[in-house]
Amino acid sequence: MDRLQAVAFIQPSVSHCNRSFSGNPQAVSVSTFASQNGFELIFPGTSGGEVAPLKDASTLTSLVVRLIAEEGPKCILVDSTESLIEEEAALPLILFECNRHGIRVIACDSGKELTDPSDWRIKTTSSVVKAFAQLEKKKLSRKLQEARAGIRAAGKRCDGRKPFGEHPGEREVLDLIVQMRKDRKTLAEIAAGLESAGLRPRHGGRWELSFISRVLSRNAEAEENAAGLSK
Repeated sequence: MDRLQAVAFIQPSVSHCNRSFSGNPQAVSVSTFASQNGFELIFPGTSGGEVAPLKDASTLTSLVVRLIAEEGPKCILVDSTESLIEEEAALPLILFECNRHGIRVIACDSGKELTDPSDWRIKTTSSVVKAFAQLEKKKLSRKLQEARAGIRAAGKRCDGRKPFGEHPGEREVLDLIVQMRKDRKTLAEIAAGLESAGLRPRHGGRWELSFISRVLSRNAEAEENAAGLSK
């Protein structure tokens, strides 16, 4: 059975000391936990028996960012929660992001998974993040509604598929449909005239009478709006 890879996070203040691997209490604690629980341990920056922080990963934040960016191991082992005291203020958010990206953070002294969804840090941060996300969503929605209302007030269309006549080559066909209607042609006669001229709707197929009716209605509405704005 393959062992789960895990990264060992060593507190910077300790890892910066020129101490051998075997003499580093944090490293020993993490190594013992890993061997007892089936983890394949990776010590960032370990070389020649010395424990040193991985470049750009001397804090838990930078380590997490690097693991996410490089799709590294999905587990971080720390000797205890106390070893993260230097990042206490940001810890709830860091753990929340780890949980969101599927990265586990485990404290080796207790075996507690700090990224457990039931952990109070995760639950509290999740609630706060969701609340602000909803607020931003409402603000964006309100801005879009106001912008669309302004565009519509100017007689323009601002969302959905572009109406027939706005794609290349359609304006001429639309003018022909409008002219045939002015010549008192029925919808069926307009459809037959377009077919005989070898013209097709935007996505091919036959000309539906309901589609021709909508095209004429939209065109009439656009002309009315344009006439109103010119007054």
